Amino acid sequence: MPAAELVHQIGFVLCHFLQISVISVLIADVVAGRGLPNVFRRALLDRLPAEFCLIRRGTER
Repeated sequence: MPAAELVHQIGFVLCHFLQISVISVLIADVVAGRGLPNVFRRALLDRLPAEFCLIRRGTER
């Protein structure tokens, strides 16, 4: 396997591993009752009505 392709494969796997890690941390925060971090909460509130997501405004951590 050429070195460039190996580096590409490693980068691809690392990217997906990091995405899965971030998603699992967010799920753990929600399950633990700590809610979403400010950045994600604000992004959701900007795009969706609060009633849809059951996110109360002013409850950021």
